[in-house]
Amino acid sequence: MILFIFSLLIDLSKDVETSNIQPTYSHYDQLTQSFQVKSYRIEPHDTFQAVVFKINNRKTIDMEQALLDFYALNPKANHNELNIGDHYLWPKYDEQ
Repeated sequence: MILFIFSLLIDLSKDVETSNIQPTYSHYDQLTQSFQVKSYRIEPHDTFQAVVFKINNRKTIDMEQALLDFYALNPKANHNELNIGDHYLWPKYDEQ
């Protein structure tokens, strides 16, 4: 326990430059499914499913895959608690 606290104090004392930190989605480079990434600002009454259909011009969408892709693009987001006014990254799939 003492070692944990000591290592935590050392980590917190280090200067971290955040201006060069860029999000990476390199694990998506290897996927066979092609989609683009679109930023969308949440409006009142938007739901996860409604936004997925609003962004994509398709009659059917695999919602399980859309959810997996959404979480890969927004690892800290909760699809059930989208904040009005916040921007999230969304998968935009090829048209059918």
